[in-house]
Amino acid sequence: MHDTSWRRFQGALTPTRFSPELDRMISRSLDLDELIKAELNMVAAFQSPGDAIWREGTVKSCFNYLLLDPHVTRNLPLRARSLGEQDAFTIFLSSVFYIGKGKRSRPYHHLYEAVSYLRSPNKTNLHHNCEVDNISNKSSSYENSSYRNSVSESSSYFDANKDKPHSDSSNKAMSQTTHDIQATPQDTNSKLPSPADPTSCAGNVREKALQSKFFKRKKLSRKVQRILNIWSSGHGVVSLHCFQNVIPVEAYTREACMVDAMGRGHLTNVKRGDYYGVASTWPGARRRAVGALLLWKAFHIFLCEGERQICPDDMRKKEKAKRS
Repeated sequence: MHDTSWRRFQGALTPTRFSPELDRMISRSLDLDELIKAELNMVAAFQSPGDAIWREGTVKSCFNYLLLDPHVTRNLPLRARSLGEQDAFTIFLSSVFYIGKGKRSRPYHHLYEAVSYLRSPNKTNLHHNCEVDNISNKSSSYENSSYRNSVSESSSYFDANKDKPHSDSSNKAMSQTTHDIQATPQDTNSKLPSPADPTSCAGNVREKALQSKFFKRKKLSRKVQRILNIWSSGHGVVSLHCFQNVIPVEAYTREACMVDAMGRGHLTNVKRGDYYGVASTWPGARRRAVGALLLWKAFHIFLCEGERQICPDDMRKKEKAKRS
């Protein structure tokens, strides 16, 4: 892709800009060697904490995780080589909608929260509620517009490049999802579309989402909205784990760096994150630059491990296994 067309694609896929440091990482104009040294300096105090008293202790049982939207990635590890590294990294960043610190089953907490909504007797049409939130709460307006743009623009871009490998069922699911998200608040009786694959994870989600007319909107966060939208379209949420076996404060610090590099306008995170150790004394530009490096590393972990989606049935199986 020519440089001008790549910039046009980047602007369409990301309605607001990333941080300047992350933009420079995309264009590969940052000094990676210098950033690697900064990362090592950041975590040095966490490697052998000794008797130091840190938040949540010093057991190395934590990690970071990123929640990705498969409507945007569209099995990116399979397509990355034909797209080129720069484009693939931009798509990866555009697919990230939450960054967190994990411990044991913590990444699944948000998915359990979404599954609990499917069981609630007091909920309305999923997409109707998302649009009501968009009108009544200005803070959620970016999330909905960003999601629509990411889905529609990535669809048009990849459809224009039909020689690149992707399945027909993915195209159908993409167009159906775009139609869902653009439903108007008045369209309360509209039905969710059939999944592209009748054996996909959307069936139970759709059935549950249409069972009732009202639910407690105050409990539905933007993050859970996004998860439910993904599930109802016939896809699963991608949960990427990285930077494992670290103490809690290191995971919190890495999370904060990545959130600042992305910018909360691109994420459903409520908080910016907390810094500990030497990173708490750094200027914002240095924090964001290290965050850009961490996102770059997470991107390559994603390419190596592949895309695995988590559906509601997977969460039910986990719950059943816990009880047994």
